[in-house]
Parts: sequence; C-alpha cells; structure tokens
Amino acid sequence: VIWKHKGERPSTLGNNTLIVDWMPQKDLLGHPQTRVFVAHGGSNGVQEAIYHGVPVIWKHKGERPSTLGNNTLIVDWMPQKDLLGHPQTRVFVAHGGTNGVQEAIYHGVPVLGIPLFFDQYDNLLRLQDRGAGKIIELADVNAKTFEQGIKELLHQDSYRENIQRMSRLHRDQPMTPMDQAVFWIEYVMRHKGAPHLRTEAYKMPWYSYYCLDVLLLLLTAVTVLLMSTVAVLRFLCCRRRKKTKSKQN
Repeated sequence: VIWKHKGERPSTLGNNTLIVDWMPQKDLLGHPQTRVFVAHGGSNGVQEAIYHGVPVIWKHKGERPSTLGNNTLIVDWMPQKDLLGHPQTRVFVAHGGTNGVQEAIYHGVPVLGIPLFFDQYDNLLRLQDRGAGKIIELADVNAKTFEQGIKELLHQDSYRENIQRMSRLHRDQPMTPMDQAVFWIEYVMRHKGAPHLRTEAYKMPWYSYYCLDVLLLLLTAVTVLLMSTVAVLRFLCCRRRKKTKSKQN
C-alpha cells in the first residue's frame, strides 16, 4: 500500500504501507500492479483512472451510461462511514447534512459542501469558519468552480490539518460512544426506567404542555386593551359631538 500522508506514522499501521509526502498519481495508476484507486471523484483523477483501467466505484441509480468504461462498478448504496474512514479518502463532497458532517469530522476528512436547504448551510458554514471545509452555492456550481474547490482542498494542507485537529478533539472522550450508549441503557434498566431523569413536562396537563393557558392570557390581554382603546375613542367622539350640538343650539 502506498499512502500519501503528512505527519507522524500511525502506530497501528502495518509494515506493508509506504508513507510518502507526494506521489505521481498518473504513474501509479499506470503501474500494472495497481488494483484499486480510492479517490474523491475529481475530473482529473476519474479521467486518469478510466485511462489506466483502474476500478472505480460509483453510487448511481438508473441505467448504465453507454460511455462508461468497463472498470466502473455502479452500486445503489455504499457505506459512507467506511469510505470516509479509508486512509486514501482526501475530500468529501456533501450537501451538509448533520450526520455526514459529523462523520467527516470524526474521520478527519475536509468537506466541499453544496448546501440545498434546512440546516445544511449552517452546518457547512461552521466548518468553513474553522478552516475545515469550503462552501459552493448551488447557483454557482459548474465544472470550473467545482474543480477549483476540489483542488483547493487537496493542495492546501491547512484544510486537512484543521479537520484532523477537530477529529482529535471529537475523539478525546473518557469512553467510546458505543460504551457510553451501553452504559446508559444498562443504567436505565438498573433503575427501573430512571424516573428521576424524566422531564417534569410529563406531569403537566395538556393545555399547559402546549402553552394554551399562556396563549389564552395573551389573547385576553390584547382583547381588553383593544376594547379599552375603542371605548375611550367612542367616549371622546361622543363628547365632542355633544359640545358641537350645544354650540349650535
């Protein structure tokens, strides 16, 4: 295995892995012993992979394009978490969903985000502010901007350094998430449902839970205020009319 990696050699890495700061991708793809190419999907890498006949895995639903090479495997689904955890994954192109962003942070993969709706833009904006990702607006997406974004995240080491720093912060916990989940499940079982942890909202009547009493109070206050204003205006108008009639008489 040849791995392009900058930094200390992981202690769990096998002896069959060679770490290099840079590698000639085109020459490696052309080597007869190259069997699999793990890539982010950039146009240059895909074209070189197709040219050299390196296998490509593509998540795609629909008919197989007639121009697609025989070295491409089309799948309906692929394990995103496993792909992000692969040491050769360099960039994650995503829409910015909460789960995808959290998985990218956990595995330390920079994100090129194309937000569509809801909280996606906010999630990606937080990554971009921390130098761990880049946003491309949907209206600005084209071949040029997409390629520039990919190259920026690939060639500027600051993106990978920042996201890996966030990954270390995210992983620094007293126990793994699985152990924590098991602990709390067993905790609730040991304490017969853990009623002391339940929210007091369960004891509230339905009209208080949905704040209908508060809404009724506000509506009453607004109604009283409006009626008082109308009554004062009518009183002033009637008083003015009486004075006018008295002068006329």
